[in-house]
Amino acid sequence: MLDTPVYDSETKSYFELVQMGLGYSDRGPLSPEIGWERSRLFALGRLCKGVPGRFAIVPSPAVHKFLRETLRPTEAAWIGLRY
Repeated sequence: MLDTPVYDSETKSYFELVQMGLGYSDRGPLSPEIGWERSRLFALGRLCKGVPGRFAIVPSPAVHKFLRETLRPTEAAWIGLRY
């Protein structure tokens, strides 16, 4: 897992994987799980080059592969899916 945003030339976007850890959950103070809305608001509060964050948009299998291979999540992660 990286601790800095990474640039994807296909989408011309930066991506960052943020581990939330314990204490951020809607399910209780020690739960490792965090809800979608709370994660979304947290992302909005982060800045990269002066631009507010958001969940990742994964427009193609190539971008999905880039995210999996570059960020290498070890746990479940919110990427912005709504439906």
